[in-house]
Amino acid sequence: MILPLLAALVVIPQGVYLLVQSTVSPGLGRTLLYASVIVELLASFSIYYHRRFVRAPDTPSSRYSLLCVLPVIAAAALLSFTGLGYANGPAVVLDAPFWSAGNHPILMFSVLWCTVIPLAGWLVVELLYRLRHNIPSECVHTGKFELAALLISGLAISLLLALVIRGLLLPLYNHPGLYVMLTLPVLLGLYLLARTLFVGLASLSETFVTGAKPALVNDGDREWWARLSAWVLAVALGWIVVTALCLFGQYLFDKIENSLKPLVAAAGGISGVAAALLGSRDKTATTTTDQPSIMQRVGLALAAPIFVICVVLVLSWATATLGGWIVTNSNVAAERIFIEPMVRQSGLRHTGFEWFWALPCLLLGAALIMGSIVNVNRFSLHGFYRNRLVRAYLGASHTNRKPDPFTGFDAADNIRMHKLRPTQGAQRLLPLINVTLNVLRDGNLAWQERKAESFSITPYFCGNFHEGYRASELYGGQGGISLGTAVTISGAAANPHMGYCSSPALAFVMSLFNVRLGAWLGNTNAQGEKAYRLPGPRQALSPMLGELFGYTTPDFKYVNLSDGGHFDNLGLYEVVLRRCRYIMVCDAGCDPDAKLGDLGNAIRKIRIDFGIPIRFEKEIEIYPNSSAKQGLYCATARIDYDAVDKGTPPGRLLYIKPTLRGRGEHPMPYDVYSYARTVDSFPHEPTSDQWFSESQFESYRALGFHSVEQILRGSAPQDFGDFFARVANYMSSNRKRRALKIESE
Repeated sequence: MILPLLAALVVIPQGVYLLVQSTVSPGLGRTLLYASVIVELLASFSIYYHRRFVRAPDTPSSRYSLLCVLPVIAAAALLSFTGLGYANGPAVVLDAPFWSAGNHPILMFSVLWCTVIPLAGWLVVELLYRLRHNIPSECVHTGKFELAALLISGLAISLLLALVIRGLLLPLYNHPGLYVMLTLPVLLGLYLLARTLFVGLASLSETFVTGAKPALVNDGDREWWARLSAWVLAVALGWIVVTALCLFGQYLFDKIENSLKPLVAAAGGISGVAAALLGSRDKTATTTTDQPSIMQRVGLALAAPIFVICVVLVLSWATATLGGWIVTNSNVAAERIFIEPMVRQSGLRHTGFEWFWALPCLLLGAALIMGSIVNVNRFSLHGFYRNRLVRAYLGASHTNRKPDPFTGFDAADNIRMHKLRPTQGAQRLLPLINVTLNVLRDGNLAWQERKAESFSITPYFCGNFHEGYRASELYGGQGGISLGTAVTISGAAANPHMGYCSSPALAFVMSLFNVRLGAWLGNTNAQGEKAYRLPGPRQALSPMLGELFGYTTPDFKYVNLSDGGHFDNLGLYEVVLRRCRYIMVCDAGCDPDAKLGDLGNAIRKIRIDFGIPIRFEKEIEIYPNSSAKQGLYCATARIDYDAVDKGTPPGRLLYIKPTLRGRGEHPMPYDVYSYARTVDSFPHEPTSDQWFSESQFESYRALGFHSVEQILRGSAPQDFGDFFARVANYMSSNRKRRALKIESE
């Protein structure tokens, strides 16, 4: 569904190009001219109105996009099309002296566009503002400065617009490709220059007005204009890039030898696969202190843009070829319509282009239909991964399996989360599955690194304390979310959005390749009131666009969920939130240098979000294979709940990490020792290796059993108190042993 949508976007510049190639109509020019003036007047009023009156903190940014930015762009686009009627019209004399009567139409229109229309919108809004508000006498001077700034900036840009029309825009009409690519950005650039002059001149009121601080021009007002200008500038630059790829990229693609054209598609595919693989490898940074290698950073920086460019080139070639068949013209061969953007083809004049504009509508319709039919969770790697996890692990504990004789799957293997509730008595073991809610676009600036929220799934509720919770029997599909789905999301390491590992370019590549082990499910807050019961988006196009362009937010009715390790790889965050008194964490992350990055990440976020410190009273003596020192298999810490909830007893944390350098009463089993000598990276082999051999699986299991056996001295504890007492005894006895060894030396 993404490819038809991207193709529909690619067709738009091509349709504009065809319109420029085929149209010379003074009547159309006048109509577009009047329309552009009306839209610009409305845009001027809307911008100044929002600047003065719309100040509510909860105002969505989409309102400014639709009512401020979009009208400016629409007015500039309509004005750019006006040249289709007047480029060769008798009313415009390009070689007339600048101040002569022949140039008066351009000068008059420039003053109307750059001075009169902005002034009219400003006057109406300022009058309304002063009628509704009691303006201090000192601030009246601010209005005078703004009026003078509008007049000066407007007249200056009017002269510049007249020069640009005569010297650039109308002459570009004979070069349709450049006309399409540059006209809109040039007009938007003049608008931005006018706003910059206006803000600079209006700010002089703060210099020359004495007394109370002016209320109408200040840093907040300048920031408002800067934000609006940034959005307009982004559209202008984006238009240049897209049209250059769609029009001139197609031109260059046509100049390539036919035998080399498949190499472009191959280069795109190879770069896309490389980006997806590099981005999902274990060495992709999970924190700012664990950076990927230089080669990996360079590979990601080059592979993703190359892939995007190749995709746009191939799509533009395909849509141009299809468009050539649709737009029939006896004077120009169908295959030649879109491949000479610098040449005006007289044979295309007055060619009907209506059917070509049906092409983006058809492509968009196809994308919408596919989005309503295809469940992005079922028809992606998420569904593939879930089915195999269910068969491998849940199926192994299902004693009465009745698998399909052909596939080996049994639907009864996957049970619903709420079925794990106890039928009677208290629940001694509560499955708490941690996943990540990705929020790449969020108003909380403190989360720019984490780009995510924690999200938990239990037999009782699903959600988090930021967005709220929903009952597990109602969330995520008919009958509630299943254990297999929850476990799959919790292990969805490869996903377009990956919390603090996220990259917009990589997200684009992985979305196109449908590399998504995570899932889209309903939001648990008020936004997802009508969506949280569904197994996936009913219309997947909007979530897929958010995934494609790196725009996931908790303010949408669907949320993107992925591996819990993209927020907290230990699951410590959620159990501290629940004030658990005794916590044992087994850190099985790939950490060959014993940097303890996952532990530090969890402690940091717990202290920031909850205000609860976790203190290790002694140095952590867990060493990597490269160390010559003998250390411990574990470390303990104190969780000071009392720092937030006064009177709450402190919690105890036991941190266990696989190591070959741990001390104990008994040596390591020899089969584990043998495997470690054979595989140098053991016990920290890359987690991307999901295909465990028998010896590999058993070596990890045996090392874990041996570690706990040494800590507990070979017998089972009676309760949690006894458990932590034995841990303390293990650590103290090893410290005494080390002290005696030092004294004897």
